[in-house]
Amino acid sequence: MENFHSSLRRQIQKSNTAAQIIQRAQIIDRMRGNNSFANVFFEKHNIRYSAKQLEYLEKHTALFLLQLFTDVYKNLNSPKIILSNARSKSKVCELPTLGIQVDVKILPMAWNTTHPPQMNRFCDLEECSNSCEVGCVLTCGHAYHYECFFLQLGSQCQYCTAYLVSGIEYNCRIFQKSVSSFNEASTDEHTVELDMEVDDSDTGNDDFSLSHDNIDLLFARALNTLTSV
Repeated sequence: MENFHSSLRRQIQKSNTAAQIIQRAQIIDRMRGNNSFANVFFEKHNIRYSAKQLEYLEKHTALFLLQLFTDVYKNLNSPKIILSNARSKSKVCELPTLGIQVDVKILPMAWNTTHPPQMNRFCDLEECSNSCEVGCVLTCGHAYHYECFFLQLGSQCQYCTAYLVSGIEYNCRIFQKSVSSFNEASTDEHTVELDMEVDDSDTGNDDFSLSHDNIDLLFARALNTLTSV
């Protein structure tokens, strides 16, 4: 009843008369269960399998899964990272069970770092010598013993942190270089100078302006603000 009332309220206006509301309610009642969109993709059929056919399908499915899990077990240490293009230094990962190569960019972050997960041991901490295989596997893909992760690493994956920090620093350098090259090109070509001085009464800062002389200073201030955040 509540669902019917909600559907009716969505399809009527405040200006509708009582007769119009009753008519709309009758239409909704007749159309219930008639989904024309679903009917386009849904074909009614009645498939009946015999007991012998069901037994065959069950055994066929079991054989497929057993073969798949056997291949996965055999290839536990086989996946490896290789260079697909030495010139661009792009990397791919070989997945022998599936028989394909995939770009490491689609794998978890750990595979994109300089210290990818180790296939021959559990803990990915380079200094760890413990052979125990009990610990935690992080979302990034690295695995650590509890002692290594909480005590030595301070609950932070050092390899993924270094990967993210280096990426941020690299992008900041590229951005700063592009800004500097743009300023130099504008000066050499004697383009229109940016002399948009800001009124000191509005900003309260005497050296705040958008000219070629101090754009590097403004960029440095923005970069310091980003770093502090």
